[in-house]
Amino acid sequence: MPADRSVGDFGGKLRDARERRGISLRQIANATKISIAALEALERNDISRLPGGIFSRAFVRSYAVEVGLDPETTIQEFIAQFPNDSVTAGHPT
Repeated sequence: MPADRSVGDFGGKLRDARERRGISLRQIANATKISIAALEALERNDISRLPGGIFSRAFVRSYAVEVGLDPETTIQEFIAQFPNDSVTAGHPT
């Protein structure tokens, strides 16, 4: 684990929470039905590997619940870090 975690490292925060609880990516994948590849991408802040929009937020919510993070707060942090991916449903672009 890197010694210096940037405040803007959203994926690192998720990974840290998962590791603190001793949960594997496979366990999260089994519980959420999200692929391990997508979970790894989320932990790397590689949102280009996620489906986008509301689906990405659903992934974030599911992950947060599994690792004991507040899902609403976690989604807001995701939207703040990745605003271009977080088009709100019902708001035309």
